[in-house]
Amino acid sequence: MKEAVKQYPAQDFHVPDSIEFHPIDKENGLLLAEDDSKAYYEVFAPGTAPTRMSGDKQLKARDFFRLDLEDTSKAN
Repeated sequence: MKEAVKQYPAQDFHVPDSIEFHPIDKENGLLLAEDDSKAYYEVFAPGTAPTRMSGDKQLKARDFFRLDLEDTSKAN
């Protein structure tokens, strides 16, 4: 790739204000605390970043329906 673009001058790239940077766990792609030594920052479009923290209880497939029922009962 470097060979293909060497004819073009390097340019600064302005990061749009809406872009989000979040600390991510490389092992599972979930959020980490900013001061965690395992964290690396990943870039996300608005609303696309993970919402769960690394280390949260991992749900099993059978838990999916139970959670759905819990959400329904909270709405009533």
